[in-house]
Amino acid sequence: MQSRTNGVTVYDVLVQMFEQLDMPITGKHWWNDEIDDVLRGKITAAFHERTGSNTDQVRRGVKRIDFLKGKFVFEGLVKGRNGMWEMKMRKW
Repeated sequence: MQSRTNGVTVYDVLVQMFEQLDMPITGKHWWNDEIDDVLRGKITAAFHERTGSNTDQVRRGVKRIDFLKGKFVFEGLVKGRNGMWEMKMRKW
């Protein structure tokens, strides 16, 4: 969502990135043809590293950020289909 009527600010972009990565995953994210048991294990490890012993965070479950599995660098955005933008990332 944009905060100004005449365009999108850097703040708007950063808030949306945070909100999208902070969302809990659904079954379709976890159980699909692209993710095997090995990758699920890595995502689970990233989840435990992120949450530690914080029971409130553990209760909220795996989030999209956990799919990055650790340290990544944001490289930019690429325009996709239907007005969507894709985040480009690389390993730290």
